[in-house]
Amino acid sequence: MNPINDPAKNPIVDFIDDEVFYAIKRRKAEIEKGTLGIYILATVSFLSFVIFLLIDPEPFDWINFVINIALIAIYYFLAIYSNYKPFTAFVTTLCIVVVTLLVGIIFSSQPGVKSILIKFIFIVYIATHIEAAKKVQDYESTQVE
Repeated sequence: MNPINDPAKNPIVDFIDDEVFYAIKRRKAEIEKGTLGIYILATVSFLSFVIFLLIDPEPFDWINFVINIALIAIYYFLAIYSNYKPFTAFVTTLCIVVVTLLVGIIFSSQPGVKSILIKFIFIVYIATHIEAAKKVQDYESTQVE
């Protein structure tokens, strides 16, 4: 057994023998995975937008540029915000991704199957971590210092 976790060698572990503490710790690990997913979504969005700008033969469209940069910035902000309020950040991210997915499907003449598939996989991935985020955010709101 690791000496850090052995109560005989580390008296602090005996003090922290609380099931709620360990459950919250496991849920925070799940939240970190969800946060990493948001960072990956933001980075993939950024890289795909840069590649699109480099190969697009059309004249430069400022409205499209501003909207995409704002969305990427919002994704990064929500990834950072998920460290403080994970449930709120995850739900907001899901809403934004669903809205952008629907707008892309409705207004695009040929929506990209890859884009739809990636966003659907992301939605399912974040949805699997929402319960842990809700429980941790509720627990932290009751533990006000």
